[in-house]
Amino acid sequence: MDQELKQQFEKVDQRFEKMDQRFENLMTFLHKNMVTKEEFSELSDRVTKLEETVDRLVASVEKLTTVVSKIADEHIILKQQISVMQDWIREASKKLGIEFKL
Repeated sequence: MDQELKQQFEKVDQRFEKMDQRFENLMTFLHKNMVTKEEFSELSDRVTKLEETVDRLVASVEKLTTVVSKIADEHIILKQQISVMQDWIREASKKLGIEFKL
């Protein structure tokens, strides 16, 4: 009977050893693959800062786009005005007998 009890305890010990090993494996996995609340909070703060930066960049790009659009419109107007002036100068130079070179 004593021998039988000893064997039962050995079986229980083996089971506990297997459970201990599985628990250690689980803990190792969790340490490698999971984040703590503190780490998650830090990541969340970083993402929030990145979102704020992106929002500021988008606003800046929108302002820049508006400025570039206005400059492009002014450029078109100035080209037209220069063309009209050149035509006028050509006509005036013909009437005055002065050669107009461009």
